[in-house]
Amino acid sequence: LWGGGMYIDNSLIKIQDTVFYDNYAGSYGGGIYLNAGTIEITNCRFEANEVIYGGGALMLGQSSSATIANNIFTANTAGYGSAISTDKASVFFYNNYVLNNLGTIETEAISLNGTVGHEVNFYNNIIAGNSSDAICVWRYTINLYHNTIADNARHGLVLIYNAHAVITNNIFSGHDCPGCQSIKMDSIGVINSSTNNLFWNNTSDPYYGTSPVMGDPKFKGIYHLRAGSAARDNGTITFINWDIDREPRPKGDAPDIGADEASFTNLAPIFLQLLN
Repeated sequence: LWGGGMYIDNSLIKIQDTVFYDNYAGSYGGGIYLNAGTIEITNCRFEANEVIYGGGALMLGQSSSATIANNIFTANTAGYGSAISTDKASVFFYNNYVLNNLGTIETEAISLNGTVGHEVNFYNNIIAGNSSDAICVWRYTINLYHNTIADNARHGLVLIYNAHAVITNNIFSGHDCPGCQSIKMDSIGVINSSTNNLFWNNTSDPYYGTSPVMGDPKFKGIYHLRAGSAARDNGTITFINWDIDREPRPKGDAPDIGADEASFTNLAPIFLQLLN
């Protein structure tokens, strides 16, 4: 019932350069279920995995800790967390592509169910084209730096049940269905800080924060930036000194907003051809 591709219990494990394809679990974790322990997942691809309940590609259970970097999550299906679901796990999630994952209009791509005061960190990710909300956060504090959250079928970021957020240098674009919001909160959600985020073509942008940028990000390829993008050189300096392609940032007077630090002479990494 748990872990269609892999079930891991109370272990320390590293997984790299692996494809999890077309696995199925009756309950949780279509690709991987981590019940407890510590996992590092790098340079993997999770595609077309399916589960009835949570975590189409990956489910992180209680007392687990995960570092997830440089992976592709695409076309996975779940009742909630079509790509990833957590239950009070510690998560460091960076330089990942979360694209075109599936479910109902209620199925967020990334479902983060945590504990008040615990933090999860999301840096330099592209989360786009998913069937509902991009990220839904319960109770955690989420630190969002330099993510591109675009063209998801419902909201960009949802904060509920005392979830908190630090939101810096992110793109929120293309959440344009009736009633859709770039950032949605319930009455006890909290934005600790929000600065230098770009908003474009969302039905509603109720939480701008400070120094917002309202303009076209001008995407090319897989949500990288074209010349003339409003995201160019409009971020604020942070500790993030690399981008999703592991290229240095900033390259100009200030960092670009979103996951990509634009380089108008270089091509996107070769591994992205796998998505075409």
